[in-house]
Amino acid sequence: MNSLEHQAGTLPPADATDAHDRRLALAGSMVFAACGFAAAWSVSRSLAPYFVPALLVPMLLAATPLAARRSFLVRAMVVGLVTLMLITIGMTATMTSRLRHGPVGYLNGTTVHYIHDGAVHTEEAMRWLRRGVNPYGADYRDTAYGAYTDSLSQDLRPNPPWFHHVYPPFHLLVSLPFQAALERLTGWYDQRVVYLVAELVALGFLLLIAHGREWRLFIATLFVLNPFWFQHFLIGFNDVFVFALLAAAVWQLTRRRFVAASVWYGLAFAAKQSVWPLAPFFFAYVWWQRPGRRQCWRAVAAFVIVLGLTFGPFAIWDFQALVNDLWRFPTGALVTSYPISGVGLSALLLHVGVIADRYDYFPFILPQVLVGAPLLLLLFVKLRQRPTVARLLWTSTLFTFVVWFLSRYFNMNYVAYFSMLGILWLAVTGPPRFTVAHRTPV
Repeated sequence: MNSLEHQAGTLPPADATDAHDRRLALAGSMVFAACGFAAAWSVSRSLAPYFVPALLVPMLLAATPLAARRSFLVRAMVVGLVTLMLITIGMTATMTSRLRHGPVGYLNGTTVHYIHDGAVHTEEAMRWLRRGVNPYGADYRDTAYGAYTDSLSQDLRPNPPWFHHVYPPFHLLVSLPFQAALERLTGWYDQRVVYLVAELVALGFLLLIAHGREWRLFIATLFVLNPFWFQHFLIGFNDVFVFALLAAAVWQLTRRRFVAASVWYGLAFAAKQSVWPLAPFFFAYVWWQRPGRRQCWRAVAAFVIVLGLTFGPFAIWDFQALVNDLWRFPTGALVTSYPISGVGLSALLLHVGVIADRYDYFPFILPQVLVGAPLLLLLFVKLRQRPTVARLLWTSTLFTFVVWFLSRYFNMNYVAYFSMLGILWLAVTGPPRFTVAHRTPV
């Protein structure tokens, strides 16, 4: 250490890095203990206490002067094994119950869903497609999805998704080979197989985006044991599918591969409406890079080609059915549209009586435009001032949150999706820098 460094009271770079890693390891171990217990509790309240010793091991190792490499390997193994056990126990229980009772069962007089209805809807849509029937506009009442009734009306109305498939085509096209292969080989299929693969793919891209051994473990722990998402993942919500594609696009952006990023984003756009509000931010970000215009037009061209290949065949098949299912059904423009639900503005308007019935139409596009348009301009200014991937993520996430909150329904799995976007932002921004002061020996 030279005299200037000593006078400034700073540690040498190697020592400062070691101290930073130790603090990051301890923080990650604490996150693992908290998130791991929450995940174990959601799987089985009776089994959760038995996981406590394993959950505390990484924290003890991080606080012990053990060799850094040895400590890291043990902590990483514990995180991996605990996560694997929780996912195996949770998915095995629900999949076994589904095999015995079907997707919907009854326990003590209460209806129990052993798998999310969206996953079963996707399975049946693929079966229609394999039979040569357009899944958009098809009737799902006589399929396995017919077991899901409209609980919001106490089963007094037909379930609106019986007549619509709300997920865009790429979701079906990727899942189709999995279903065909597994049903041919085993006679069994569960859409959660695809979501398990998507979870691993998303984790892989998060690890590619994040830098530093301890930070990667922190991000991995937070993602796989995310308390907002874990239970949704086990039951078969599909948000991780589109998130994996979005994470791939972000990874390409961090490497300034804008056309490749546009291809991945196009696939995400063709997988779920979740990422649609991101589009203006994505292409504005590419436009504001240097050199911008030529690469932006190339990115737009790649994006359009991807949409043409995914949406195009179904648009030619039945354009009206495609628009009805993907747009008019979720926005309330049809007699058979999805009812108002969740915790957003729509629920408030329904509660105070502005909307008389949850099945009524209401022009939510008005508050979305009135609030969203000025917000979009403001966020564009922020992104233009500093066009980084991190700022792209938080500006587009904030805009998406506002637009969704002002929509016809804002369900709790949306909170889980936004938490994943937060983890993606953390992976891009990197770890916080802890201030470490030099202490002179007494």
